[in-house]
Amino acid sequence: MTGEELHAEALKLDKGQRATLAARLLQSLDDSTEERVSEQEWTEAWVAEADRRNAEMDADPSSAIPADEVFQGVRSRFR
Repeated sequence: MTGEELHAEALKLDKGQRATLAARLLQSLDDSTEERVSEQEWTEAWVAEADRRNAEMDADPSSAIPADEVFQGVRSRFR
């Protein structure tokens, strides 16, 4: 099976299955021998980052960028 064929088959999966597949593929690229971060440490780090970003927005709501603009910018990068 070619990469293109595999890609086409993967797109037939539902979003959850594709997300799981993507995470597993990305994890397979990590060939480092360093100690891996536990799921709990990963979650705690993301919660801390979310809290930091929330506090930043509370401090200066005018710095917010509308979601439509954010998504449009991301889409334009990948076309």
